[in-house]
Amino acid sequence: MNDTTPLKAEQEKGEKRKILRLNIFDPVKRNLQSDFNQLLETKNEDEENKLTIVDDEATENCLNPVGPLREGDELCRLHLGDERYVVLKSFKGVMQVHIRQFEIGAKGPFPTSKGVALNLEKWKKLEEMHADDIDLSVNNFDKNDENVACKIHLGSNYYVSVKKPIARVDIRRWFLPLDSDVIVPTKKGISLTFKQWSYLKNSMTVVRQLVSKELDETVYCEQTNDHLNQMGYFACSNCNPNGYMDYVF
Repeated sequence: MNDTTPLKAEQEKGEKRKILRLNIFDPVKRNLQSDFNQLLETKNEDEENKLTIVDDEATENCLNPVGPLREGDELCRLHLGDERYVVLKSFKGVMQVHIRQFEIGAKGPFPTSKGVALNLEKWKKLEEMHADDIDLSVNNFDKNDENVACKIHLGSNYYVSVKKPIARVDIRRWFLPLDSDVIVPTKKGISLTFKQWSYLKNSMTVVRQLVSKELDETVYCEQTNDHLNQMGYFACSNCNPNGYMDYVF
């Protein structure tokens, strides 16, 4: 009985990898890499590794860990282009989605301070409620007769915005200076090209599969019992972080 246990465990692990590739990674990679197909046809192994958007091995290792996941272990690292990645990992017991600029060092890519970390509520809100709004602004960006300005609050002064003349989707934390009634952007954020935004949307499929239970259990702040009236909203530092204010974009 003991001799078959390791074999059975290895077979189950192989099946999980097969299902992961067939149902998650292959479809997502086809979407994410549509612009890279011709380059990958060269079958140059070094070039293929460089252009791979989804890091299968890192994600599979996290789904099939040798030991328990440690604080800071990555569940996935999804490449958006130009060394920008979507990274899913836990920090101080809180699962976060990082959209971050990496740089290449002697030991490979490493994260920089340029980027933003969203908790699951903010990420879910971006995915489920506002991705289509951003798409509308992106699709109408070159139409002179369309008002493409878009600024959406994800909570706690984190905003995603599109505004002419810069063709970018900006995801950033803002703050309210003393003696001011206008919020201003901080350095905690990242501006994505429209192509990187499309890759970010496709990465949502992978993140959803990896933490589907956690996302399903995540409740929007606005839907909690203490937000049943306006006073609950006004008193919430997440929904109304700067007090009784209206912002003009």
